[in-house]
Formats: sequence, structure tokens, C-alpha cells
Amino acid sequence: MGRTLTIIAIALAVATTTISVAASVYFSTTAKATPVAAPTPTASPTPSPTPPPPPPPLRDYWTQTKGKAVLPAAAKRMKQVLVMTLPAGRWVLHADLSVYNKGPSDFVGCVIGATGTQNLNAHHTIVGDPTVKGNVGAAPLMAIISETAAVTTKTSTQVFVKCEHDNAHGSAPYIDAGADLWAHQSAYLVKLGA
Repeated sequence: MGRTLTIIAIALAVATTTISVAASVYFSTTAKATPVAAPTPTASPTPSPTPPPPPPPLRDYWTQTKGKAVLPAAAKRMKQVLVMTLPAGRWVLHADLSVYNKGPSDFVGCVIGATGTQNLNAHHTIVGDPTVKGNVGAAPLMAIISETAAVTTKTSTQVFVKCEHDNAHGSAPYIDAGADLWAHQSAYLVKLGA
């Protein structure tokens, strides 16, 4: 009986091995290989264009008088009160002036201008003592005159403020110390109106 069991055990072992080998051969001969795509070559990056250099920073120029500027005693004689030189560019100009007159009241006017354009903008006021003979009407002893203008310059240009008064009555109005002229550079200056 022991021999019979041994033979059965050997037969079972041979059968199991045959099935295992057959299954292994079956799977290995029926399996299909999946093709693997070759890696796509990476395109070299396109160099980005070099950005243009940034524009130079916008500038502001400012100047101020140190002392008073007495206007000529004669009528309608312009006196330069403020001046500055600006490089080429687009500019918004502004000036503020305190005008005094201790004599008979008179009209005082100031203009803001540039080389080639003597009058970009002008304003007038009346100042002086209305009780003195020769006056031209009621007025305060002091008033403010302001001018604003816009200009585009192709080359280095002088901008200025000049003032005068209308009548010769023996007194001379003056522009007080601290009058100022400011120039603001604009990237995109748009002038509207006539």
C-alpha cells in the first residue's frame, strides 16, 4: 500500500507540473507586446524677443523768485520775472504770482510763454489803492495771478513768465518774492479746444 501511495503522489506531481508548464507556455506564446512609442524630441524653446528699454522717467522742473520784481514805471513794458530751460518734451506749465501795488489802482497782467511763442496764456488783475488820484477803480492792494499752459518742444527751450501794468501813474506795482514756475513733463499730452 505504501508503494501505491508513492506512485500516486509521483503521478500527481508530474500531472501538476505538466499543467503548470503548459499554462506557462500557453500564456507566454499568446501574449502580445504593446508597442511603446519613441519619446518625442523636445523642441528647443524659441527665444523671446528682447523688450525695448523703458522710456526715461518723466521729470518736473520748478523755480522760484528770491526777491521782489518791481515792474517798470512806464506803462506796458514787459519785465521777465521767471525763466527756466526745459529739454525737448511735452510740458504742462503753471505759474503763481502775488502782485502788490501801493500806488493808484492799476491793471497788472502776466504771460507765460516759451521761445517762439511769447504768449501761451495770460491773466490780468487790478491792484492798488483806489483812493489815490489816477486810480482805475476799486482794487485790493494785493492779488494773485496764475497762468497754466501746455507746450510741446522739439529741442531745448526756455519758458518764462513776464509781467507789465497798464498805466503810468507814478507808481510801480511789483511781483512779490516767492513767485514760482512749474513745468510737469507729460507722456501723452492732449491739448483740447481752439
